[in-house]
Amino acid sequence: MHGFGSWAYGKTNGNQYLVGDHDGLYDHVELGLNVVANLTERLRVVGEAEWQDDPEGTEVELHYSFAEWTFSDKLKMRAGKVKQPFGISAEVFDVGTLRPFFALPQSVYGPADLVGESYKGIGFTGHLDLKAGWGLTYDLYGGGQELREYVAPEEVILGEEVTKSFELERTRNMVGGRVVVETPVVGLRLGASAYTGHEVGLTRRTGVGAQVEYLAGPWSVRSEYARGTVKDNFEANGFYAEVAYHIDPHWQVAGQYGRLTTEVLQVPEPAAPSLLDHKEVALGLNYWWTPNFVFKLSFHHVDGNRFAGPDPLELAQAAASGTLKEKTNLVLFGAQFSF
Repeated sequence: MHGFGSWAYGKTNGNQYLVGDHDGLYDHVELGLNVVANLTERLRVVGEAEWQDDPEGTEVELHYSFAEWTFSDKLKMRAGKVKQPFGISAEVFDVGTLRPFFALPQSVYGPADLVGESYKGIGFTGHLDLKAGWGLTYDLYGGGQELREYVAPEEVILGEEVTKSFELERTRNMVGGRVVVETPVVGLRLGASAYTGHEVGLTRRTGVGAQVEYLAGPWSVRSEYARGTVKDNFEANGFYAEVAYHIDPHWQVAGQYGRLTTEVLQVPEPAAPSLLDHKEVALGLNYWWTPNFVFKLSFHHVDGNRFAGPDPLELAQAAASGTLKEKTNLVLFGAQFSF
């Protein structure tokens, strides 16, 4: 059995963003439990659930539930609700001790229809050791997917009534894959991901991504680009670059820049373009008690309202009246742990 959890306090200068608002929120707490059973030398069963407590109440979510059959290190088969192999962090979405900031970069991993945590279906994965220090890990999969999207900005752009904050976008008959190349440079990996399928109620959904990661010594350097499209409906492009450095075994400093641009194709020139844009600069200072327990303090400056804004039910009125604050500052302090 393994697990992870977190608690955070966030305060902004007006808008809501991540775990913060103008008054300051202490309410974000989560706990995830991961259970692995090795039933035979070839058969492994994995399950993961998460409990999240926030101002809207307690929510329970099943992240994964799948069986894995090992033919060899070069070929493993997975079936069930499986962690989706896309980019660097989709398979460890909520494990805070694997990253320098409390939350993953929102420009790629935010609720904007780019990256999913899991798929329901069958997949294959494996690792190949190549010559001269090179290696390759691959994933191929097919089935269905659910993406959690923050839909209030899009509904305001379309002139629709905002009745909810989030919506599950379902994709069926999906196929996808990822390739990650390990280089002879210790800690340096390059990769690419892609998926395509039919979104229920709309047309074809496609996602592609590219990644580079360098983890060696005190350095952690990551950058990703992701693009998502739904034919005749929307396009989104996200990018981030992140650098972190361990001054010593306890203290770590970090910086991050991210940008997400979105287009609603039915409204090429929206009245409030900031609703479709997200630009973020973040600075962080962390104290690692151990590799499994960390305090994180960060400052975030956000330009745009794709994820930051007033209460979603008040978003349309703020945009129409010209009172929408396009810039948001967030101070976030939190603790994260894993076992």
